[in-house]
Amino acid sequence: MGSSRKPILLHGKRFGSCNSSRITRGACDCRHRQLLFALSFRRSRGFSKNISGLTLETRCRKTTGFTERTTRLFPRGGKTDSFARKSPQRKDAVNWGQKKISGLGALAVSVAMCCALAAWKWDFLMMTKDVVSNRMAKRCTVEERVEQYGTVVRERLSPFFEKADALWPARRLVLVGLKEERQLEVWGEDATGTLKLIRIYPVLGASGTIGPKLVEGDGQVPEGIYGIESLNPNSAFHLSLRVSYPNAFDRERAKEDGRQRIGGDIMIHGGTASAGCLAMGNETAEDLFVMAALAGTANVEVILCPCDLRVKRPRPPANASTWTARLYQTLGAKMKTLPRS
Repeated sequence: MGSSRKPILLHGKRFGSCNSSRITRGACDCRHRQLLFALSFRRSRGFSKNISGLTLETRCRKTTGFTERTTRLFPRGGKTDSFARKSPQRKDAVNWGQKKISGLGALAVSVAMCCALAAWKWDFLMMTKDVVSNRMAKRCTVEERVEQYGTVVRERLSPFFEKADALWPARRLVLVGLKEERQLEVWGEDATGTLKLIRIYPVLGASGTIGPKLVEGDGQVPEGIYGIESLNPNSAFHLSLRVSYPNAFDRERAKEDGRQRIGGDIMIHGGTASAGCLAMGNETAEDLFVMAALAGTANVEVILCPCDLRVKRPRPPANASTWTARLYQTLGAKMKTLPRS
C-alpha cells in the first residue's frame, strides 16, 4: 500500500487527505472535524485499511460500525447531529456475544432455553408465564378487585363462615402459616369476638427449610408475628398481600448478629411457585385478598411458624442462633390462643 496522500471528498469538495497511517485534516469547519476525527479513531482501532479513492459517503457505508445513518448525520450544509449514536447494521439480526445471528436463530435459541427450563423446573416456567400475562393485564385498584371477585369469594366462603358461626365480612383476621405442614389457617371472629377457625388452605409453593429468615436471598420464609402492610391488586402473581417483614424483633436480632441485608418483599400471593414467599394459588389469593380488604389491613395478623407448635416441638437447624429458641417460645405461646379442634 502506498503512502502518498489522496483527497477525501464529500459531495465533490475536498475536506482533507489520507495516507496509510493517519488522516490529516484540511480547512474544514467544526462538523467536518468531528467526522474526520471519528474516521481517524476508527483507523487507529484497525477497522479500516485504506480509504483512498473513496468519498466520505462510500467510506461510511463500507466501514464496519458506520452505516447510512452516519452519512445522514452530516447532510450537505445541514446541522451537526450526535455522532455517538450507531445504527444496527441489520434490522433482522441481533448480536449474540461476538456473533451475529438472524431472527430465526434467535427464536430457535429462545425455544431451546424454554425447553431446558421446562425440563429443569416446570413450576418456574409456569411462574414466568403468569408473570408475563399478569404484567400485560389491565391495571386495577383494590376496590376494583374487590368488586371483581367479591361476589364469587363470598359464595365460596359462606359455607365455611356459617359452619364456624363467624361474621362475614370478618372484622378481624388471623392467618397462621405452618411451614412444615405447608398449610395456611384462616381465623375470624364470631359475634362475641372469639376467634374461630374458618378454613385451612394448602400452601402450593414455598422455599427454604425450618428456621427464620436471616439474609436477603436465602430463600427462607420468615418466622414470627407480622401484619399486612398493603395489598397489591396488580401483582405479577395474580393478587398478593405484603407481609410486614422485617419486624422490630428481626431488626434487633440482625443488629446483634451484625447482619446488614436481611431481605424483604415477603408476599402471600397467587400462583404455584415462590422463593421466600407463600404461593397459594390464584383462587386462594382471591379469597385472602378480598377478606383482608374488607377487614382492613390493620386488622389482619400473620403468624408464621416452623411447624404446628400446638402439637409438636420444632427442630431448629444445627447452626441456628441462640435467640431462635426464644422466638419459638413466643410463637408457641401465641399459638395456644388458637386452639385447633
